This record gives sequence, structure tokens and C-alpha cells, in this order.
Amino acid sequence: IPGIFLVFLWPLVRKTIGKKGFFYLFLGIFTVGTLILWVWSFPAFKNNIALGYVGGFVKSWGISAATGYMWSLVPEVISYGLYMMHVLLPGYIFLAISHALAGVIRGAGITTVPMIVMVTCWCGLRMLWIFISVPMFHDIGVVFLGWPITWVASAVWLFIYYKKGSWLKKQQNN
Repeated sequence: IPGIFLVFLWPLVRKTIGKKGFFYLFLGIFTVGTLILWVWSFPAFKNNIALGYVGGFVKSWGISAATGYMWSLVPEVISYGLYMMHVLLPGYIFLAISHALAGVIRGAGITTVPMIVMVTCWCGLRMLWIFISVPMFHDIGVVFLGWPITWVASAVWLFIYYKKGSWLKKQQNN
């Protein structure tokens, strides 16, 4: 989380060292984080939780800055990002519902059903949606719409399993 508070410095750093320098700087930070995690993997350092947290933070912050910010000033990227968020945002509640229901079912010891539902909806159904709809409409918004459609499908499927499935009876018998 501390990396979020440092994002306001990125434009200043990028202006000072340039886009290429910014990329290499944060790629270097990513490399340092990876090396810290590598050191943490040795038995002598395995119990040092702080080392794992610092390594994970430095690695994540470096790669997200290096790959994410370098495109954020391109106007087309900003406009498509806004368009995508307008399409995705209303469906995020169904993503949360899917994760919550899957977590409850997994917590009862049944891990296969949520996995099958999520893979089927989020991969299979989404690919089917793109395969059918994109040739018909030729619009990136149709691709973006695939996310909320599959989130709704998985939430509905998991809710039906939650209400009608025999998962709770199996858990109570154990």
C-alpha cells in the first residue's frame, strides 16, 4: 500500500529522467525486489516475514510502475480505459458475489465446483462471446461487455449451486 502514496512522484521522476530512464529505473526496482525474494527463499532467512513483505512490495511496485505508467499519457489509451471502465463498472458487484459464493463453497471443502464454474464462465463463455459477437459488431465495447456478462453468469450459476446443491448436506455429514 505505501507504493500508492508514491504514485504522485511518478510524473516528476519521468520528467526528470525521461520515459526510457523511468522504465529502466522501475525495472531495476523490480529486479531488486525479485532478488530480495530470492534471498528470502534461503532457509536462513525463511522466518523473516518482513523480508518477504519488503521484497513483494518492491517487486510489485517496480513492475507496475515500469509497465503501467509508461502508457498512461497516450490519449487513446486514456479514452479506451475510460470506455472500458464505463462498461465494466456496473458488473463488478457480480464479480464480488461470485468470489463470495465461491469462497463459501470452497470453505465447505468443495473446491472443484467453484473452479469449474469460474473457468467455464470466465474463460470458456467469454471466448465464446468474443468468437460470436465481435464478427457481428466489430466494436471493442462488445469485447469489454464480455467481462460483466460472464461475471453475471458465474454469480447466477454459483448462487443456484449455493441454494440447490447438496454441498451443505455433505459438509454437515462430515
